[in-house]
Amino acid sequence: MKKIVCITVWLSAAFVLFAQTETGAAQDSVYQKLLQYRVEHDSNYRQLQMQADIAANKAEKAKTESLVTMEVGSGNTQLVLNTDANKRGITTEPYANIALPSYNNTGIKLSVPYSKVGQRQETGAEVSVSTDIYSKNAEAKKYTLNLAQSAADQARRAKEEGLALAEKQFLQDIQRLLDDYTTLLDKELSEVKAEIQYSQTKAQGYADSSTKMRTANLELLGAKREHQNADFNFSASYHVFAESCGLTTDEKPQMFLTSLWDSIPIQKAADIEQYPQAAYKKLVEAEQQHTQNAAKRDIELSPFSIGADAGYKLRNTKIGSASAKNEHSVLGGLSMQFPGGKAYTGVEVPLSDPKNTAIKLSFSWNPFSIQYRKLDKKNAELEDAIERLKIEDAKEQYQKQLHTNKTAKEQMIWQQTATADELSIYKQNADDHAQWYRNGVISKVESLQAELEYKKAEVRYAKAKTAVMIFNIDTALLFEKR
Repeated sequence: MKKIVCITVWLSAAFVLFAQTETGAAQDSVYQKLLQYRVEHDSNYRQLQMQADIAANKAEKAKTESLVTMEVGSGNTQLVLNTDANKRGITTEPYANIALPSYNNTGIKLSVPYSKVGQRQETGAEVSVSTDIYSKNAEAKKYTLNLAQSAADQARRAKEEGLALAEKQFLQDIQRLLDDYTTLLDKELSEVKAEIQYSQTKAQGYADSSTKMRTANLELLGAKREHQNADFNFSASYHVFAESCGLTTDEKPQMFLTSLWDSIPIQKAADIEQYPQAAYKKLVEAEQQHTQNAAKRDIELSPFSIGADAGYKLRNTKIGSASAKNEHSVLGGLSMQFPGGKAYTGVEVPLSDPKNTAIKLSFSWNPFSIQYRKLDKKNAELEDAIERLKIEDAKEQYQKQLHTNKTAKEQMIWQQTATADELSIYKQNADDHAQWYRNGVISKVESLQAELEYKKAEVRYAKAKTAVMIFNIDTALLFEKR
């Protein structure tokens, strides 16, 4: 069988993700064809694709919301129906609001009130601009956006890893099929040995009614029965596997298996040290969680904010045929939030009568907020310490993983080498027995026994190849792709 020169790479193309394969390997091999079908019809992988699209859409939505928000409305509209014309009328106050959360929470509000009741008609316009002089609003929006983007990135990586997981499942199904085939070969070999024993006993001159012959016959019948049962189980497993791969061929299972295991790529066991510690998933997750929570705590423990607003108000009042009366005023204010409380001071100055200026004041405070804030700070420090411990734990787990993978790698290399070496030995033995049978030196069953031993060696070698591929996939999945 052709040797394939292997390299270890991150695979981002379909069906060979996280594998190291020969660059000149045939793209239309049995293995690749079946794997392609499995991936295309894998429900879990399709779900991962859709989940990645959903997360990407949510991230785009969060990005838009962090840049600008807009709202228009009719306001409170009231229609008064009355038989008295002086009481009949309508009032409404349509408005439009635009806010830029990421730009100091700057916003513009515009309202156009209108009222007409009987002979009295009022129209007006009010526009105001507000902004944060100091606040954590921009950081809060950035935090929300980062969460959404992080979820989108995670979903995208899960989709990419879905290819590797689909291939791993495919390899595990191949291993189970090979296990059933091994059982079949074992039972067939047991039948051959029982037949040899039966023939030897008969050649020794024992009568059919003797205990020796009856025992040999019963063992042969039992071996045949177990062989038939194993053949039935393997046939059922094969048809289930074939259906999962979209196969409708009438090819004999044994012939199919030969073409399948010959097409399984030969890979070198991956060296975990080729992946940087910084990309170790558990460490990445712990550090990312700490960064996100630190930003959240910084926002929650900084409730100080100062904002300013300014505006202009126009009101036009007309009663009957009298002349309209116009009122103009300018408005301004400062607002402040602090732990447990808030305060506001504002002013409205009529331009036609500045002496009639109105000042607005408001203040609220929760005296227990000081104690609450102390407790919140202590909890924040404890949470930070816990997260740092988790980061250190992840680093220790990485070191343990290094040792575990190195041991497993050595075992994989030994297993693959040993099965390859014994395969050539069993092949030579089977060829020799076949030649001896043709020369009349040995019986057919003795030649068949050597052939079955060779088939079992083929299965062990195929399983060793799949084991290395699964090991490489599992190793790659321990790390974030960068």
